[in-house]
Formats: sequence, structure tokens, C-alpha cells
Amino acid sequence: FTILGRLQLYTLLDYKGGYYLLNQTDQRRCAAGTCAEVNDPSVSAARKAMLQQKIEVNDALYTQRADFIKVRDVSLSYTLPPAWTSRFRADRIAVTLAAHNVGFLWKPWYGGLDPEVTFNGINQTGGDGQAFGWVRTDFYTPPMLRRFTMSVDVSF
Repeated sequence: FTILGRLQLYTLLDYKGGYYLLNQTDQRRCAAGTCAEVNDPSVSAARKAMLQQKIEVNDALYTQRADFIKVRDVSLSYTLPPAWTSRFRADRIAVTLAAHNVGFLWKPWYGGLDPEVTFNGINQTGGDGQAFGWVRTDFYTPPMLRRFTMSVDVSF
């Protein structure tokens, strides 16, 4: 929307839902005894033992809902007044500052950094030839980077 005739604000929100993600990052940290829950004195010994079971035995504990709402883009554009643009013999000049991959508004169930990551792609097969493309896995996968841009749009 436009504010005061010259300032324009743009946002893009993205919702994804209805899928699960195997959080092998937390699974392997807990198996090694280095995750927060295993080292929390208020967690029962039985729960800690369950979390530290052999990897792949306890996949269900680490398969988490991965629904989220993410702020993809936020930008602010300012259109210079005609008195300024005429100095450059331009019809219009707009300066835009933007932030991309800003962060999450809502990520209630997933315990990892980013429920959008996947280690194994979409259509891979296992060593025995069986398809496991439906298994979305976070295996120490870094999330997309947050980045900032600036642009100048000049019309003659």
C-alpha cells in the first residue's frame, strides 16, 4: 500500500502446511547426548533413554509437523518528488530497500531451524532402489540466508 503518496510498502507472506519433516539434526544430537532435552535435569530418565535410542529406531519421535507461515519479503520504496527527478532529466526515480527471507510468523511444531529445508531432495531413491522421496529430512541442513537489497528505478 502507498503512504503519503510517495512511500510504498510491500510484504509477501507464505504459508505451507500439511506435511512432516524428519528432524535428524535433533535426533543425532540427542543420540550423542548433546541436545537440550537430554541435558535438562527436569526431563525424566525414561524420556532421556528414549531420546538416545539407536538412530532410526526412534524416527517417530523426531518426525514433526512442518507447517509454517514465513515472511518472505518486505520492501519499502520511496518515489522522489518531481523537483528532484528533473535535476537528472528523469520522469521518475524510486529507491527501494528490501529484506528477503525475513523469518517466521508461525512455526508451532517444528523444533529445528527451518521446516522448509530438506536434505535428500524430492525424488531420490535409497541404496536398495526403493523410493524415499516422500521422506523430507533435515540432516544438518542450513536454512536459506536472509538477505537485504537496495535498488534504484529510473524512468526517462
